Amino acid sequence: MYNKFFPIILAFSTILMSGCNHGAGKKEKVVSYHELYDRFPTKKIFKMPADHTKAHYGYTANDQQGHHSWYYGQYTKQGFVEAPYSDKKQEFSNSEVRLKGALIEGSGATRCWISKYSGQIVVDGKFIANENSELIIMLRNIIVAEYEVPKNETKYIEVPLTVALKDELYLIVKGSALFNPTIHFKIKDDTPLHYESAVDTNCPHVGDVHPLYVNGQLRNYYLSTNGRLTSDMAISDDLVVFRDTNTRASSTNPPMTEGFATRVFMHEDVFYSYYGAYNRYEYTKSSDGYVFENGVNLDEKFNIIGQFNIDERYIWGRDPYAFFDPDINKYRIVSLNYIKDRTPTSYPEIDLSLYTSINDEPHLISSEAIPLINLGVTNNEPEVPMMIKINKRWYLFACLSGRTHNGVGPLSYWIGDENKKIEQVDWNSKKEHILTGEDLCAAQIAEIRGRYYLYGWIAQDHINSQWGGTINVPQEVYQREDGTLGVCLDEYLKEKLSKGTASNVFFDPYSTTGMFDIDTKILQKGNKNDTFASLTLTSKHKRALIKAKFSNLGNDAVTGVEINNNGSIYQIRYSATSNNIQVTKKGVGIAFSKYETDTESHTELDFVVIAEGSILEAFINGRYALSARIDETLTNFNVGVYTTKNEVQLDEFKVSQLATKNNFQDN
Repeated sequence: MYNKFFPIILAFSTILMSGCNHGAGKKEKVVSYHELYDRFPTKKIFKMPADHTKAHYGYTANDQQGHHSWYYGQYTKQGFVEAPYSDKKQEFSNSEVRLKGALIEGSGATRCWISKYSGQIVVDGKFIANENSELIIMLRNIIVAEYEVPKNETKYIEVPLTVALKDELYLIVKGSALFNPTIHFKIKDDTPLHYESAVDTNCPHVGDVHPLYVNGQLRNYYLSTNGRLTSDMAISDDLVVFRDTNTRASSTNPPMTEGFATRVFMHEDVFYSYYGAYNRYEYTKSSDGYVFENGVNLDEKFNIIGQFNIDERYIWGRDPYAFFDPDINKYRIVSLNYIKDRTPTSYPEIDLSLYTSINDEPHLISSEAIPLINLGVTNNEPEVPMMIKINKRWYLFACLSGRTHNGVGPLSYWIGDENKKIEQVDWNSKKEHILTGEDLCAAQIAEIRGRYYLYGWIAQDHINSQWGGTINVPQEVYQREDGTLGVCLDEYLKEKLSKGTASNVFFDPYSTTGMFDIDTKILQKGNKNDTFASLTLTSKHKRALIKAKFSNLGNDAVTGVEINNNGSIYQIRYSATSNNIQVTKKGVGIAFSKYETDTESHTELDFVVIAEGSILEAFINGRYALSARIDETLTNFNVGVYTTKNEVQLDEFKVSQLATKNNFQDN
């Protein structure tokens, strides 16, 4: 028998099957967030990394003391005593303590690590208190750190130490908690959570992203920023952490384009990708989604398959997006088509148009197009268009270029009528909506097991219009009752991205320019003539997940979160008077990214902010998302909140340690 993985039961388990708890959701079965994100090991771990150890390397599927130098028992007045393993309960336990997976419970329940290393270490991890609990860390029988954590709260633990060979490190719990710490040798790992490619192409940024979910993995096909627009792909098992792949062109039957894998789709277990070849569209194909070859060929009736000319009313086209339309049981391609080309003195005239397959396969496509939207003569070219059906409506998406300093625009969308086929909708009459802020470029949406997630690239520079950037943290897209779309960071992912609370306004030190009543939760100006009231937590951070909730805002205030990085202050702010969200730099007048909200003022605000490197990703009220690239790297910052209103209610304000690439899956 062996010790099975002990699952963490999070406080928000009741929302695992819901969307972001707003508006209408898909009626068919929707997969739980746990199934999308959690990839925790369940088999016994034998191979040990050279630069660290984790508690679960010892306890996963293990019933023996000492595996990878981890021991389980109780710390008493007489010292550490090992606890026997119970085959029946699949845990190390005695009459007073139990240790099962990440769970440590009882009076003096202890994990002991015996060092096989000599030098500097850092112990860190997320401590989740099931009840009021105490954590004591001891080295050489000397207490080096103590924490008291209230019931249902979390705490980020980070303790630097110096150990000698065969030193005994004790992690002692009084109460009940989940704790799976990492012991880093020499320095603490801080590998960024955000993916930047450098292995395959030596280019740190990715171009236009095209997500495809298949066989339990998300494949983000993208165009390289190597100057040749070569296709490549990053893959993820959990939607968040990506790794490089050896995606390439076939050497025996090479495609006719460097961009051989952009909008990739599957038909009968084969991967296909259409691309623009000036006045025609052609496809590539692949048996595994990694090696792509030229797909143009002849069928048994000598028809050319995988190639078709664009409609004769157009001179050229690009950015084809192929998809299956269940309303007519055929494949469709929506693409950008030029009626007139750009000249040195005039802009082009453009349609977004729809092509349809001859039958229920993607190989033979009619050249007769259905114009959907005529953009007219414009500099705002509708790039990377796509179409998705959500419940009873079709949605048309495109990124209109030339609107921002990034060149590539934010994601626009048009809403189809309920229960109407694509060609029955008067798309030209539909209002344009904006789904993302301006710094998340060329974004596309993937359907992932009943949910919808948005991926694009966050601009690589805060002011220049360089093409390509960094893949964002997954943003869930959901349908609201009126057919408009919202974007959120779901509760499960929020908790998984948090590696424990580092500072909480209701438990930890802060400073304020005004007054804050911890009982009433009222933050107010010290004087009514003051410009604003602010409160700043004193803890310092290199990476963070920030949560702040305000109420009683009124309709004329500017309220937000401030990040002070070595004296440079960045604000994520909502203005009730101008109805917009911005990421700005205080005192400089720079707006790195902005988003226009709807016209209604929000008297309650719920901010969630991811801060890592030079990237800020903000989610507001579970409806709006704003990504931004700022002008410096965050290295040593504290976090505050502020408002121009005389007084507001600060219902929640905490800063947690943000996950890294290498600890995202840790409990």
